[in-house]
Amino acid sequence: MAKGKAARPDKKKADSPQSSRNAQEASDGTGFHTAEGAMPLELQQQVLNVFKEACAGALGSDLEPVVQTVKQHLFNRDFAAAFGSDRHLWAYAARWSPSRALAYLQIFEDISPFVTDGERTTPAPVEEMKALTLQSQNGKQRLNSADPPPYTNGQGPSDLFVRLAAMAKKASDAVDKPPGYNEDTQVPGYEHPPSYGAHVDLPQPVTEDVKPGLRIACLGGGAGAELVASAAWLSLQSRKASEDPEAEGESTVIDADSLDVCCVDIARWADIVLKLDESIKKPPTLSKYASAAARTANVALLPAEAMTSKSMQQDLLDANLDCMRPLFQTSDLITMMFTLNELYSTSVSKTQRLLFELTVATSPGTLFLVVDSPGSYSTVTLNGTEKKYPMQWLLDHTLLEASRHTRILPRGNHWQKVLTDDSRWFRLPKGLQYPIDLENMRYQIHLYRRLGVGEDPTAPGPSLAR
Repeated sequence: MAKGKAARPDKKKADSPQSSRNAQEASDGTGFHTAEGAMPLELQQQVLNVFKEACAGALGSDLEPVVQTVKQHLFNRDFAAAFGSDRHLWAYAARWSPSRALAYLQIFEDISPFVTDGERTTPAPVEEMKALTLQSQNGKQRLNSADPPPYTNGQGPSDLFVRLAAMAKKASDAVDKPPGYNEDTQVPGYEHPPSYGAHVDLPQPVTEDVKPGLRIACLGGGAGAELVASAAWLSLQSRKASEDPEAEGESTVIDADSLDVCCVDIARWADIVLKLDESIKKPPTLSKYASAAARTANVALLPAEAMTSKSMQQDLLDANLDCMRPLFQTSDLITMMFTLNELYSTSVSKTQRLLFELTVATSPGTLFLVVDSPGSYSTVTLNGTEKKYPMQWLLDHTLLEASRHTRILPRGNHWQKVLTDDSRWFRLPKGLQYPIDLENMRYQIHLYRRLGVGEDPTAPGPSLAR
């Protein structure tokens, strides 16, 4: 069935869910209990069980002192100390990743109408791309700035896609510009956006075999929340397919290689990613006194062959582009969860470069998902004066404005903003069990779709809904 760093959490304990989650629960006959508008409770418990199994060694009596130490390092923005030891990494994964994973599961479900399983729009024909290219003096290929040829993908529009795109445009038009902003404002990194663009080689097509299914690159996602959430989301799609009346008689078994997840982070999260992968693919450990019914119902979150995962240790601001470009090229969904604002706070110019590299390398139809703390601002020095810019404004300016004028790409739009919300809440439902208290999460969300050559961002997009 192949279809389809510390947050600012709510300080209250997660025992007062939203009213929609207080609805009367009922069994749907599959062993799941659902409330209207809510994620299946048993699925959410499975997510927590994965962390409970994988992080069993960290969930001991000495966890709290380690957590407090990590929190202090994060507060001081000393990330090398916060993530510099295995003990700190395991404490972080046990403490913050479970509630994040539940929130990300809801987010993945929210954007699922836009998600494909690798059926992205086909790149422009070779002859059209050749017509756009010129040879620079050093013999390296770059794209002509002439008007690109028409680009069509042959797919019909999705009503949901059209509605959300219209809503996104309306929301974007209503966003207030930063104080003192005018169209001639030059933020560092935008003066001749991007000045480094002329020195970037066009990415070459990936020649290695690309696995089928959905390919996700989680930038800053080493702690495993995105990995477990994506596995749970795939499990949910299988469950929904089994309930589809039109699928009666069809197999709803999850296909092999349905999901491929790559977690990229500056710290060494490989051991934790591996342990979480193992816990996703095997049933939780039961008490020797468990009933026969409990043993029958005790299943893994995903079959072992359904998902592959790996961890890549890279500093995103000084990344090895030979490693990152193929990842960008082959990914259907690229995520930055509570990562982008930290990158901007460290270096605006290097973050702009990363986003530009992502724009150059990604294929038409690729989705770029950004989730971060609401109200995030980054300080930029402009003519010797420090100014604060909303993270969302910097991101929109980079993807929707600055990237249109690079010398390395065809002139025109390269991204379409299809979903945006300045503030959302994820609240934990009652009834979940985990060894330590978890927290609700407030966040902003922005989803972009990579456009094809000459594709109009205001036109109805391809049908991405299943």
